[in-house]
Amino acid sequence: MTKLLLLLALAIAAAPQSASANVSGGSTGQGPEVSVVDHHDGTVTLANGIVSIVIDTAKARLDRVTYTHKNDGHARTSDVLLPGAKGRGNYYYGGFSLGSGVFEYAMATDPATNGGAYADVKLLSDNAHNGVMEVHFSMHRGSPGFYSTAMMTHRKQDVKFEVGAWGVVTRVTPAFNWLTADAARNFFIGQRSTKGAKVPDAPHESTILLDGAQQGQYVIYRSSEGAPAFTWPDHYLTAVVETTYVDKGVTAKGAPVKGLDPSRGYGYQVTAVNAAGISLPAVVDVSAR
Repeated sequence: MTKLLLLLALAIAAAPQSASANVSGGSTGQGPEVSVVDHHDGTVTLANGIVSIVIDTAKARLDRVTYTHKNDGHARTSDVLLPGAKGRGNYYYGGFSLGSGVFEYAMATDPATNGGAYADVKLLSDNAHNGVMEVHFSMHRGSPGFYSTAMMTHRKQDVKFEVGAWGVVTRVTPAFNWLTADAARNFFIGQRSTKGAKVPDAPHESTILLDGAQQGQYVIYRSSEGAPAFTWPDHYLTAVVETTYVDKGVTAKGAPVKGLDPSRGYGYQVTAVNAAGISLPAVVDVSAR
């Protein structure tokens, strides 16, 4: 039996908050009790007076997340996710699905049993030969966020499957306007993109912006094999907006070879993507010294 566990801790605090080092979940341990409300329409609301999440219990996704803050000195509640008509909010995605695809709702931890300190909602999808998918949404008293945990179980009797790209998608409102991924991608988003194009040989969730402040990029793949191959994700290198790129290779402290190995040849494939479309790929070979 094989299990895969994914834990997502989403803290959506919009202002600095003090937190006790001995309380999990970034919680102060103080404030209103955590509550769970079953609306008997396929949705459940989990709230603690700071953050509130609306769970679609049949699909194990979030339809709404709100956050109550005092950034301007007055209490105000703001939506974190885009409205349902513009996306599915927050959900797990991937190239496979375990279980039946329909989830059953239950309380793993009822806040009524601990004085409102903690709640855990359990959603379970089971199938005789397609594994088990179990999703939990949990929340602490005084916490500015919530936990989302997915557990996938593949048993001996289950059919074979492969794990491709898999993770969590969260469609947030325009208030989230700063992108921070790494040193090269740390900037104000500016005018938001409304159109995207598929990244060559990448999962369909990956797109290149075709409008907005960050539109247009060059997608670069690198290969060091005898017969160059440019496939996702093995050979994907980066995507840049500049017309000049310097490949520094591996720079990690423990890397056996710093930078690029001069005794090996490298091939590069560059594809331009912008509002006009996707160019034919250009391939450049750099011979070994």
